[in-house]
Amino acid sequence: MPLLAAASYAMSYAQFFVTYKPFFTVFQLAMIAFLAVRLLRYYFLRKSFHSKWENVSFHLSLALSLVGFYIGYAEPFQSEKQQIAQQQFAYFRAHRRISLGLNDDFNPDKLKEDLAAIHGVKVRGLTIKDKSIEVPFQNDLVSKSQILNSLRSKGYNVTVLE
Repeated sequence: MPLLAAASYAMSYAQFFVTYKPFFTVFQLAMIAFLAVRLLRYYFLRKSFHSKWENVSFHLSLALSLVGFYIGYAEPFQSEKQQIAQQQFAYFRAHRRISLGLNDDFNPDKLKEDLAAIHGVKVRGLTIKDKSIEVPFQNDLVSKSQILNSLRSKGYNVTVLE
């Protein structure tokens, strides 16, 4: 159990960095700018360091700051599960469902054809029940109002069921 408690504590500690990531990003950029300006002054304006150790520490600090910024921004050390989770999140963020009620009689095959003609509607996941349909769509390609307007322009009497 102590290991589980330590892991929980570490996760809550890491959440602090996630919450304040913009602050740390600005801080890292300021540190990189300071170190870069100081080193540029050394190389181009012939400003000297107090010792060789100070010179080496500025070079190492700049290298570590750049690597830390890259790791924080690009997150290159993700596991396969993390990458899959990000892809699934992007998929769920881009795909929505709308439940529509049809007030008149309709031909299901004709309705599928009309929905397939709308760019962004996924006909494979379409479910038609009695007088209602569930339409999956990509919200970056088509909106709910566009689907409704398209169906209404084709003569369907539809209402949103949510």
